[in-house]
Amino acid sequence: MAEEYRKLMAVQAVADYLGVHPETVRRWLRDGRLVGIDLGSDSGGWRIDPADLDAFIAARRGTRTTKTETPQ
Repeated sequence: MAEEYRKLMAVQAVADYLGVHPETVRRWLRDGRLVGIDLGSDSGGWRIDPADLDAFIAARRGTRTTKTETPQ
């Protein structure tokens, strides 16, 4: 197996990295906005591949627009 192994991130680690509440990360996972692995138990929770987190961030870069006044 030539595939490189990466350490998966827990919900709390992703929340800390993004500066959001862990429940926000769980909501993104349940809604399918963020790709993750559901380990299927209360104690296991979700795990997120760093590459999937990078893709999630990249897809949202520049999506917000700010209102600017136009000179008259």
